[in-house]
Amino acid sequence: MTGARLVATSCITFFVLPLMSMGQSMPEQSGGSGAAGFAPTVSMRELIIPEKARNAYNKGTQRFTRQDWAGSVAEFQKAIAAYKDFYEAFYKVGLADLELQLSAQAEAAFRKSIELSDGRFAPPLFGLGLTLGNAKQFDDALAFIRLGLTLEPTNARGNFTLAWVLYTAGRVPEAEQSAKQAVLYAPNFAMPHLLLAQIDRGQKNSAAMVEELDAYLRLEPDGPRSAGVRAVRDEAARALAQDQRSAEMAVASGPQ
Repeated sequence: MTGARLVATSCITFFVLPLMSMGQSMPEQSGGSGAAGFAPTVSMRELIIPEKARNAYNKGTQRFTRQDWAGSVAEFQKAIAAYKDFYEAFYKVGLADLELQLSAQAEAAFRKSIELSDGRFAPPLFGLGLTLGNAKQFDDALAFIRLGLTLEPTNARGNFTLAWVLYTAGRVPEAEQSAKQAVLYAPNFAMPHLLLAQIDRGQKNSAAMVEELDAYLRLEPDGPRSAGVRAVRDEAARALAQDQRSAEMAVASGPQ
């Protein structure tokens, strides 16, 4: 299947680059208590967070959703200034810094969130693991991600982050298993399908790659990556059809 393999190779950019930061394409599974996204186990704590801090945090979250990363950091910093123990805000600063490709700042923000939460808030553990994984510090990265998963074993963000770091470390079978776990725990979560498609590409399984891209597009038909993914999917499907026709013709013609 030469044609399909060439197409699969050409689409690596679409699969790899979007996975380098957690971004807003990944669902928040921790901290679902209201618009502020606080951890569900700290409802009493929310009562002592000053209104000024909560308002700034909410504004930062809105800016983050609009992909105004720098603007969101400014608001999260206001929230932290109003409440110095605001570990959720430090976590969101880390996410925004990842989007801004400020890895050192992201690592510091995630570590501060972990410190302030006494390691009981899973998202910054996943964020720190991703940051360290991107820096190829795989052992430490995996340790933090797995610690987060001991707190929230069914967290799709955590399982996807584990899959991405394992894949980056060259541990592809384990990465595939973790990506499938992320899909299991969050069926409407599109990003794992891109990683699974990337894995299928590496395994020269173009039919499975097309299936994963179809799954992604069902979930994200109009997302920022969708047009590029759709073009890759269509080209790969055409190459597969051509390969199938060639194989059928070879069978029909019989031995020469």
